[in-house]
Parts: sequence; C-alpha cells; structure tokens
Amino acid sequence: MDQIKRIAIGQINTTIGDFSGNLAKIKSSVDRAIRRGAELICFPELAVCGYPPRDLLFRKKFLTDNLKSLEELIGYTDKIEIIVGYAAKNKIKNGNPAKNNLAWIKNHKIFATHSKNLLPSYDVFDETRHFEPGKSSSLINRILLTICEELWNQPEIKEEFISRIYPRQPLDILKNRSANIIINAAASPFVQGKDRFRAKLFKWLAKKYKTGIVFCNQVGGNDSLIFDGNSMIINSAGQIIKKAKSFEEDLLLFDFEELSATTPVKTRVIEFESEISTIYRALKVGLKDYLEKCQFERVVIGLSGGVDSSLSAAIAVDALGSQNVLGVLMPSEISSPESVTDARKLAKNLSIETLSYPIQEIFKDYLELLKDEFSGTEWGGAEENLQARIRGNILMALSNKFGHLLISNGNKSELAVGYCTLYGDMNGGLAILSDVPKTTVYQLANYCNKNQEIIPQSIIDRPPSAELSPGQIDQDDLPPYEILDEIIERYVERHQSVSQMVEAGLNETLVREMVEKINHNEYKRQQAPVGLKVTSKSFSAGWTMPIAQKFKP
Repeated sequence: MDQIKRIAIGQINTTIGDFSGNLAKIKSSVDRAIRRGAELICFPELAVCGYPPRDLLFRKKFLTDNLKSLEELIGYTDKIEIIVGYAAKNKIKNGNPAKNNLAWIKNHKIFATHSKNLLPSYDVFDETRHFEPGKSSSLINRILLTICEELWNQPEIKEEFISRIYPRQPLDILKNRSANIIINAAASPFVQGKDRFRAKLFKWLAKKYKTGIVFCNQVGGNDSLIFDGNSMIINSAGQIIKKAKSFEEDLLLFDFEELSATTPVKTRVIEFESEISTIYRALKVGLKDYLEKCQFERVVIGLSGGVDSSLSAAIAVDALGSQNVLGVLMPSEISSPESVTDARKLAKNLSIETLSYPIQEIFKDYLELLKDEFSGTEWGGAEENLQARIRGNILMALSNKFGHLLISNGNKSELAVGYCTLYGDMNGGLAILSDVPKTTVYQLANYCNKNQEIIPQSIIDRPPSAELSPGQIDQDDLPPYEILDEIIERYVERHQSVSQMVEAGLNETLVREMVEKINHNEYKRQQAPVGLKVTSKSFSAGWTMPIAQKFKP
C-alpha cells in the first residue's frame, strides 16, 4: 500500500447485461483517473455486468460474457490498479451458479479476489437465490475488501436500515489485525433518508476500527430500483473528507494520507440535500434511465387536472424535455371546468404537446350497451370505473401506435387501499408515483414550484378528487390523507399490528377498515405496472404477499 498515494472512485451508471457499454464506462473512468494521477481506482459492486442481474445469472452465456469483459479489462492498462465487481462462476457443482466478486487487477493480472460473504435476502434483495457466499475476509496489503452488505452487519446500531443481522461478521478480522483502508464496493439502492444514515454508519465504523473507509456506490436506475451514488471517503477519525455527487456519475479522487487522521481535522463541511429534493431527483433519474435502458423515447400521460398527473408530467419534462412528453386530456360531463382549465394551464407551463378526447359520448354508448344488464341496479363503481377504463384504452392505443411509454399516475396511498381502477388509471408501463404517499405528492408539487409556478396553485389547493361522480372528493371514501398515510407507513413499512397502531392513538375502527382494504387489494397491486421505489417498503419491489389469505393482523 505504501506505493499507492492517490486513489479514485469511479461512480458509474451501469446497465444490466450491457457488457460493452459498462466496459466503456469503466475504461473511460480509468483513463480519466490516470490523467489525474491516480494509482488505484475502485468501481461498484458487479459493475461489469450491472446490478441486480437476478435470474440472468442462471444463463451460462451471461456469466461467460461478463467474464470476457473482465478479461478485456485485465488487458487494458498497466498504468493503474483496478478494483472492480463482477460475477464469477461458482466452481462447486451443487451450489448457486455464481459468486458476487471483486477483482483486484494489477499489471495485467488479477492480483486478488474477494467473494461477498453476506448475501442479503430481504426486501428487494434475493442474492441467496443466485450467489454462493464467500467464506473468508480479504485483507490484502492492509486493505480490507468488502462488498455492500458486509459493512451493514452491525447489531449495536438499532435503525430501520439495519434489516438483518448475520451470524458471521467479516470485519472481525480487524480485531487482531489492522487495516489502512476498508474498501466497500456497493450497489446500495436509494431509500428516503438512507444517504444520511449511510454517512452516520460509516463514520461510526471508521472510528470503531480506526481505519479509513472508501465507499464506492452505483448510481442510476435499474427497473424499480434507483441508486443514488453518494460515494464517500471517511478518515479514521470518522470525518467525511469527500463525497461524490448524488444521482450523477462522478469520478472522486483523494490522497491516501487524507485517510490517516485519527483525530478530527479541519475539513470542508459535507452537505446533504433535503429529503424532498432527494425523492424528486430519485424519481427523475428512475424515469430517465427506465426510458433509455428500455429504449423508449417519449412518454404519454393522461392529464386530469389533478395533482398526481400534474406532478408526473412535471417530473417527466424535467427528466426528458418537453418535446418528449405528450399530455392527453379526456374530460367527461363529470369533469369540473376547473380541472380542464388547470390541465391546459399545466401543459402550457410545461410547453408540452396535448391531445384532447372528450369521452362523454363513448361513456353514453357503454351505458346504452349495458342498460339491460344494469337495469334495476344502483349507480356505483361499475359505472364510475367505465370512465377510467375508457381513458385507459385511449392512452394504451396511443402508446401502442406510436411506441410511447404510458405513465401510470397513481400514488402509494391509492394503491395501498385499492382506490384505483384495474385496466383504467392503473394502465401503464411505469408508475412514477406508486411508492410516493399522497402527502408527499403535495410536498413534491410544492417543491416543483420553488422557483416559479409550474403546477398551477389551484391544483394543489383544490380538494383531491377522482371525479367519478358529480361533486365527489377522495375524502368521501377515505380518511384524510395525513391519517391514511400514517396507517400505511405503520402497517406496510414498519409492520405494526392493529393493536400497536391503536396504542399509538389511532382510531381502532378506522385502522381495521384501512388494514382490511390494504390486504384485500393485493390482487390489484400484483397487476400494477413497475413502480419506482423511494420508501423503505414499496409495493413494486420487495413486497411479496399472498392474494388468497385470511390472516387477521
């Protein structure tokens, strides 16, 4: 380690299975690091193949192509040492197909490797399905190589982000042997508040083990997961010396001597963004990367004049540009004049193309077609939902015809209790807001307007309504969103029981009613489009509940 004086972190945005594209990003970062005098560069977990590869690891060609890319990188340069994540073939016949590995490349050879010991299998992670765990720690020239989860096994810290405690502790090797640096190559997904917690955890670890920590994280969106980057350098005194950008690729360089301080030194204060800002940027990156990596160019969004569709459109324009967003107005006789006016004002503010298809005549045709069967019954959900399904069909037709990705506008509060229509407003290829509670939707809408009015203030001020019947508002059917969102957070994210929520002061009758709605509407959620994850427990990834069940919480 004595000869290495300058180290770089290559915080890159990888695409799963894009071996040539990922390799090009790695080489570009290597070249830039060499030009800036670095002697060692670190890359994220599974950077060669992209994270998470999931069941692609069962395909032999995937593993072979990943190893070919690694071989090409090995032969690329001898001007810098490289630590990079890749999927190694598991040579044991009865084990899982791969190992989650780091390769340390030096002088056109793999100088050392490390296999991930702690494989997460909770929430969005399912690594025990695909990887064979490593059995030993890798302390090489007083550098401890670790991969993501291996720094999170800390029973002393009681926080929601410490989700599993493993019987084995890879850092135990440091009880008897010292290290100059702990290098942690990671693919740590974004969750609201996690950036600050990571910093708190790593600062604590640095002081505990009296060693500097180099945290190298992935950035960008892959399906429902969003990676925030925020790679960082922490000295032995537990101070953040440098931090990479949030939600952007970055190359971070530092001198080895910066890690060695065991007592606090004067350093620049590292700022973290507000939680609303990070959620907004996560949604923006998640949408942009989903389109690019799935090879879409434009999105189509139904504009109702409500806050959800307005926020979706604003994020889409920010991420993709106004030329790549198509707004569709589909008013009916029940739509209020204010909703139509506000939708048009929003479109003008965003400078997006719009189409208008009034649906009242189509709706009347449906009712006429069904009049004999519906005769003698009360007007209700079947009739109201016809409107949503007419709109859904129009939007899907435009999506199919022109290849636009349809954005579903539903939020987490609605999805939780089934306040949404299958094959109607739930239609879509991506749900931007499906993990965003309604109360957070309003915070994000105000955030959009921080510099100028983008979302008309009248949309934010008007009581929320699906406009399925004259004068209807959401609170005719649901409790105030502040109360509903608290119930959802306690039940879904914190796994609290009904009795625990009642003890916390919530109304028992209301809690039981909402919990029943959450449980009953699992069949809807399992037919919903992919959604972007921003909370500790989303319905899109990491939520695996049976549909047919009779458990009473």
